[in-house]
Amino acid sequence: HTFYKKEATAQQPATSKEEGNLVAFSGPDFKATFDKQSGLLTSYLYKKHEYILNGQGPRPFFWRAPTDNDYGANLPVRLKAWKEASYQDPTSESFQVTPGSNATTVKVTYRFPQTEARWNITYKIYASGVIKVDNRFMAEGDQAPMIPRVGLRMQLPESFTDLTYYGRGPKENYRDRTDIYWCALTDKTQRGLLLIADRTFELNASNYPLESMDSGDTIDNGAPRTEKTHHRHLTDPLPEKMVDLFIDYRMMGVGGDDSWGATAHEPYLIRPGKENAIEYGFSLVPFDKKEDYKYLIQ
Repeated sequence: HTFYKKEATAQQPATSKEEGNLVAFSGPDFKATFDKQSGLLTSYLYKKHEYILNGQGPRPFFWRAPTDNDYGANLPVRLKAWKEASYQDPTSESFQVTPGSNATTVKVTYRFPQTEARWNITYKIYASGVIKVDNRFMAEGDQAPMIPRVGLRMQLPESFTDLTYYGRGPKENYRDRTDIYWCALTDKTQRGLLLIADRTFELNASNYPLESMDSGDTIDNGAPRTEKTHHRHLTDPLPEKMVDLFIDYRMMGVGGDDSWGATAHEPYLIRPGKENAIEYGFSLVPFDKKEDYKYLIQ
C-alpha cells in the first residue's frame, strides 16, 4: 500500500456537518460535500478551488463507446443492461458516516437491478483533504454475459489541461497494457489533483465526453456489412468545456481475430458472477500551485 506524505503529516479526521440533504466534511484547507440521496461527492474544494464540475463526482460506470467488433457481435444490444445501469439516476441504497480517530468514513451502496449488481464505495476523508476511495463490485445476474467496463466516472473543470502519469503508453492502450500507478491533472498554475492507485488502475481523460463517441445500438441503420465496408459514419465530435475522467478497474478488450464481430478472448473479458467480485482503490490528493506533487508520492 502506498504511503502518502501529505496524509502522514495530517492523520486527522475531517469534521462533518449536516446541511439538509447534504453533508460536508472539512479541514483547514478543504471542504468535501456529499449528496446523501445520490451518494455523490458533489463538491471538492481545496484552498477555495473547485475540483468537481457541476456536481459530477465519482459514480459507477459500466459502458464504453462500442467498437466495430462490438457492433459486429451485436454487443450494444446484448449488453444494453449495462448501459442502462450506467445512466440510471444515482441513488444510494445506504449512506453511512462513521467518525474515526484518523479519518471520517463515508460508505455508499448502489444497486443496479438491471444486472443484479451491487457497488460499495467507501471514502476515508482526512483533514488534510486526502480522500481514500475503496470500491467493491459484484454482479450476481447473468442477463448480460460480459461487462464492457468496471470503473468510476467523474468530471473536472476544463482548467485541468495537463495530464502526467506513471504507467504504460502514451498511445491508446487496452486490456493488455493499461496499468497506471498514479496520475496528476494540473492547470496552468500547476494546481491540481493527484490520483494514486493502491495497485494499478486504467485511466481515460478527455475533453470529448463518451456520449460523443457512441453511435448507439446499431450503425449504418443496421445494414449488414462486410469487413471491407465496416468503416463508421460519425459526425466529428466537438470538445466540451470539461474533463471527462474515468478511473477504471478494467475495460473489456477490443478483440482482434477479425475486424467485425469477434469478441475478445476470455482473459480480456469481464464476467459477472459472485466468483468474479472486483475490488480496487486509489487516493485523491489535491495540491496547490506551491506544492510539488511528486513529493507527495513515495
